[in-house]
Amino acid sequence: MAAVVGVQKIIEVPVDTIEINVLGSHNVLNLAAALSQACLLASLPRFTEKSTKHPFTEDDDAVYGPTTKRSLSYACSKAYR
Repeated sequence: MAAVVGVQKIIEVPVDTIEINVLGSHNVLNLAAALSQACLLASLPRFTEKSTKHPFTEDDDAVYGPTTKRSLSYACSKAYR
């Protein structure tokens, strides 16, 4: 649950958003694996807000919206776990 926070920042620095979220997740998951510990993965509604299916489950297709939206970097980086 440690990721880039704030829509304005996500829009202004989409590459930083991807790097921070992906590398941060990578570091946490590697440490959890090294210590043989479980890790809870949580996501905010950014993955599901465009979906017409409710309730949305982990096995459903992700619906992100148009690639012209700069905030898409957040949703993609969080999905890359």
